[in-house]
Amino acid sequence: MSIWGNDTHIYLEFDLPGVSVEDVDIKVRESMLQISARRLLKSDVQFVLQERRFGTFQRHFTLPSRVIGSAITAEMKDGILSLEVSKAEESQVRKIEVKSL
Repeated sequence: MSIWGNDTHIYLEFDLPGVSVEDVDIKVRESMLQISARRLLKSDVQFVLQERRFGTFQRHFTLPSRVIGSAITAEMKDGILSLEVSKAEESQVRKIEVKSL
């Protein structure tokens, strides 16, 4: 997992190899983000060795600032879940102009 940001957005990436998009659930409430995912065990094979973990897992994060829940985008490519979270206007950094007198 990686989390970084700038003045207007927070970016998150999660490694989810073997998880399909349909098995990922993302919820946000104020600055709390919840990621749930499920990796299913193949039932049609008999394993000789099994080192992968299967089942459901969750992660909860308190984001460093208030966010706009309706402005979160998520995509998954090559087993990596990427989220772009827009910070609420009151959480964004604003430059204050200093006037000369």
